[in-house]
Amino acid sequence: MATYTTRIRPSWAARAAREAGGVTAWSRALGIDKGTASRQLRGGAKASPDLIGAVLTRYPVKFEAAFEVVPADYLDVAEARAASALAATGQGAA
Repeated sequence: MATYTTRIRPSWAARAAREAGGVTAWSRALGIDKGTASRQLRGGAKASPDLIGAVLTRYPVKFEAAFEVVPADYLDVAEARAASALAATGQGAA
């Protein structure tokens, strides 16, 4: 049986970060770590309950507008691609 998880909609996150003044300002507005905000913007990370709560309490947005339910293996592939891209630039561990 397939399993599912929740992720932030990349288009919503990009717009929110841009309107906040960048990823650092957006992470501060949400009360989350800048690295967490960055992973969310790349679209390959699961949305934690803390992130979901932060978004829904700090923005006048419905769950469906900011988040989507995706197959869990979709994120596994996205996370692997993000790690490979970082490794290729010398910024991440191979």
